[in-house]
Amino acid sequence: MKCSQCGAPLEFVVEKCPNCGKVLTDEERLFLALHKQDVTHEAVPQQEPEVQPEHKHKSKKHSHTIIMIEGALCIALAFVFSKINLFQMPQGGSIDFELVPLILFAYRRGFKWGVLTGALMGFIKILLGAYFFNVAQVILDYPLAYAFVGFCAAHPAIIGLILAAVGQTGCSILSGVLFFAEYAPEGQSPLVYSFLYNAPVLGTKYLVSWIVAMILWKVLERELPVQD
Repeated sequence: MKCSQCGAPLEFVVEKCPNCGKVLTDEERLFLALHKQDVTHEAVPQQEPEVQPEHKHKSKKHSHTIIMIEGALCIALAFVFSKINLFQMPQGGSIDFELVPLILFAYRRGFKWGVLTGALMGFIKILLGAYFFNVAQVILDYPLAYAFVGFCAAHPAIIGLILAAVGQTGCSILSGVLFFAEYAPEGQSPLVYSFLYNAPVLGTKYLVSWIVAMILWKVLERELPVQD
């Protein structure tokens, strides 16, 4: 708005023209006040509506559902791959590819989900007829041992592999010492026997599975990237 007397521009809140000193009328002051409100309202940025807690909850629930479905598929594949034996030990244990899907799942979904899925794999093996001596033995050999596969999610990858292999092998060695000492040859320590029986097999199994998993991982990252 300009002064009606000299034509100088007027500020929003003034009593008179700063140029010629003309006192503004009530109508002119009202016009300036209303114009100030309009400009102030236009200057306020529009805020995006916040995501309601209910929507956040649904999104998180949907993400967990996808991960659980993926984990179930990996467990099913692990059972299929367990039938592809490269070497079978006489008293249990084999070199096969059952760990490949579990390692891939740990890479894709992280430590927590990898551990949970590995433990679930162990429980399912119990239900399907795993060797049962007592409760402590079956927990060591199955849920606890397979839970260590989730450690493959640790970085760098080689450290994760070592942690997983050492963890599961340690469970099997401890189980052998505590519950299968009678199978040790006469004069040989049960600890040495259990180590020599389990470490080479599980070590080779992890190494072979990890190599296959790393090859498949590159393909999965390109063709099937992780989606929440």
